[in-house]
Amino acid sequence: RTVGADFFGVFSASDDPQPANFPSGVFFQRYVLAGGSVQTNSWLASSGNLVNYNASGGRYNVSPSIDPFMFYDIAPVFRGYTFVLVRYPFFYDPVDPLSPITRMVWPELGAGLPQFKLYTSPTLDAGGSWAPAANTPVTEASGQFEAPLSGSASQAFFRVQQDVSNAQFELFASAGSHGAVEPQGVLAVPGMGTMTFSAAADPGYGVGSWYVDGTLAQSGGAAFTLSNIINEHTLVAAFVASNDLAVTIGDVPAISDPTVTGGTNDYIINIQNQGLSSLTGIVMTNPLPATIAVLSAATSQGTVTNAGGVVSASVGSLDPGASATVDITFTPAVSGAITDTVTVACDQTEADLSNNIATDVTTVLDPVTITNQPASTNVPPGEMASFSVGVSGTPPFQYQWFFNRTNAIADGTNSTLTLTNVTATDAGMYSVFVFQAPGPEDIVEADSNPASLTVGVVGAPAVVSPNNRTSLKLIR
Repeated sequence: RTVGADFFGVFSASDDPQPANFPSGVFFQRYVLAGGSVQTNSWLASSGNLVNYNASGGRYNVSPSIDPFMFYDIAPVFRGYTFVLVRYPFFYDPVDPLSPITRMVWPELGAGLPQFKLYTSPTLDAGGSWAPAANTPVTEASGQFEAPLSGSASQAFFRVQQDVSNAQFELFASAGSHGAVEPQGVLAVPGMGTMTFSAAADPGYGVGSWYVDGTLAQSGGAAFTLSNIINEHTLVAAFVASNDLAVTIGDVPAISDPTVTGGTNDYIINIQNQGLSSLTGIVMTNPLPATIAVLSAATSQGTVTNAGGVVSASVGSLDPGASATVDITFTPAVSGAITDTVTVACDQTEADLSNNIATDVTTVLDPVTITNQPASTNVPPGEMASFSVGVSGTPPFQYQWFFNRTNAIADGTNSTLTLTNVTATDAGMYSVFVFQAPGPEDIVEADSNPASLTVGVVGAPAVVSPNNRTSLKLIR
């Protein structure tokens, strides 16, 4: 495929194929004659050459092994049927993407469907004049185009296109909520034809957008025209309220951890004009929960006040699509769920007030704190040793014990770590990592102090001499 042009396939060329038309290279061609032998595309003198510039006698040769009209794609007017039949031989050349393909065949389309035609143009630029090919050496059979490589002709470009002038295509036109479109339903339109649609909005609404095949085709306007129809399409007219003020709210912790008591949090309130007309006198009211302390409040436009725990903002005016932001920084005092509800209003009458109110529910945790540190212990070989940790905060908690600070203990996932039948190799430092994980990426953690395990004789030997007899007693 050439770059920046509606062309599909490989073609035969004159002695001057203009390689500049192919800045990315003709990587789908088969072979060329170079230096007296057939070479693959990787040996071409430069990217994009269709001929051998180094042939003997100063003549440019086009190898007969090139498939001059082996089209690998179809122009955009193709209606979407399965169209390529590929047959693979026993060889494959990774340098040449088409080397494993012996032929590509387009099926003959059924009766009543637009058939393929070969179009030609002397140039590939924007001024190219595409017309049905006539009096050319190109032949077509069952959808496959071929041309002999004999004789000479002026350079020309070819593409496959369906003959849509005598075809009919179906359109499906519909309207979104709060309006109607005419004509609507399933419509039959002649190929290359034009159809104009009109939209009427309900009171308080206007036409927002026109969509063709799910893609925005036009913003606003009571009429829309679809021209040069060469395919089936769906058309939808969407309607928007003339006056529509909306608000959203979300909480954002100052750090990536979840919201904790005593931490710093922000309510981010977004006020947006989602309607078609400018809005004036916009105000926001936010009575904050009693369990939080407001640190500050700011607005991207207008003024903001905090009186008795009620934050109010006078935003002023917003044009269609414009928005303003209010940022309230606060500290939660107690754990649990806190609910904050914000409302907005304007001078204009709105058809739908459902998006003038928004609510955010924030879960606040008491962060995990270690209240009882693990204690060091001394046990003899073969005995049992245990370490425990005490914590406070909002459960559930997760635990991970470590040996010598960095070696995680596989079964050390509880508040108490028990070691049985200890040996000298168990001696060392033991610590625990305690954390809360309210979400997949939220972690609040606490690390304990290390506790030591000593494995050996406990106590000191004492000499006892009752009745002038000496014995050694081990005191545990």
